[in-house]
Amino acid sequence: QTLGLIRDSQTVLTTQSDQSSAIKQFSTDLDALTAQLRTSDPDIRRVIDNGIPASEQVGSLVTEAGPALTTNLSNLSAVAAAAAPTLPSLQPFLLFLPALAGAAPTVAPGDGTVHLGLVLETNNPLSCTVGYEGTMAILDEMKRKDPNFDDTTQNFPLNTAANCQAPQGSETGVRSANRIAFADPNTSQPWDSKPKVDPDKLNLNPIATQLAPMLGATPK
Repeated sequence: QTLGLIRDSQTVLTTQSDQSSAIKQFSTDLDALTAQLRTSDPDIRRVIDNGIPASEQVGSLVTEAGPALTTNLSNLSAVAAAAAPTLPSLQPFLLFLPALAGAAPTVAPGDGTVHLGLVLETNNPLSCTVGYEGTMAILDEMKRKDPNFDDTTQNFPLNTAANCQAPQGSETGVRSANRIAFADPNTSQPWDSKPKVDPDKLNLNPIATQLAPMLGATPK
């Protein structure tokens, strides 16, 4: 037995020798852990002391709010199921929310006024109507032949002669197709010698394409 113990101890000693660096590192780490525990002893005691009251409060909350919490979670499950098809589009929408929240104080800084500048150019200039009378003549002729004619549901001949006949220089004429070249700021306009500046444009197509599925629309 003594010889066997000597032989086996050789294996143990060899292993300890091979693993000496790991054993030293373990001892060093254990010493650091002990030092950290000694430093954090007040915090650990505070967590243990406050843990029991906190667990009692959590237990009371679950007991008192359990039924209502179960109902809310069930409703949330239904909402999640309904919103699942729109989740890809919901992400960009949620990304915009912080920007909207950040812009709100700028618009309404709390001084009792709203700081917002809005310029509507919908009908500036007004749409051209001179030269489109032929369309009304066609509709009148269709109604003369058929008093029940409804131009909103029935077809009628296309007025190929429709064209803005406003005099050159009229501000409404800028909308006519035969003067589309004048929309280019680099093209001189005979009726106005003032230089034109192409305004900055905001391309909302990428945003609209991402939000369309969430609204139930199919982007093209």
